Amino acid sequence: MPIKHYEELQFRLSATKGYFSMVFTATLGQELWRRTMQPEQFEEEQFPGAGRRFVSQYDCMYFDDGTPGIYTPEMIAENIRKCSSQAEVQRRVFGRFVVDSDRLVPSLMRKDM
Repeated sequence: MPIKHYEELQFRLSATKGYFSMVFTATLGQELWRRTMQPEQFEEEQFPGAGRRFVSQYDCMYFDDGTPGIYTPEMIAENIRKCSSQAEVQRRVFGRFVVDSDRLVPSLMRKDM
């Protein structure tokens, strides 16, 4: 979610103490969401106490009741083969924030918010 929308959503939810839930792939390099999901050691965590969960494609192979999901080991292996780098595998398959230091244009810029 573009950070410019966050403040508006935050205040719309405050009146009802509603939950804010979102699912995303860390491809836009948004520092706020990185510090929310994956703060570095000694770095201030955003939204302390918030529930957060990393979900990989492997986690989507089965529902909680054991029913098969749409992902299979073969499908995940094919998705890994489609990725251009290990960083892209971490992003797309494992849902992690990754800094591409070997790219001409990094996909995640480490700047102050």
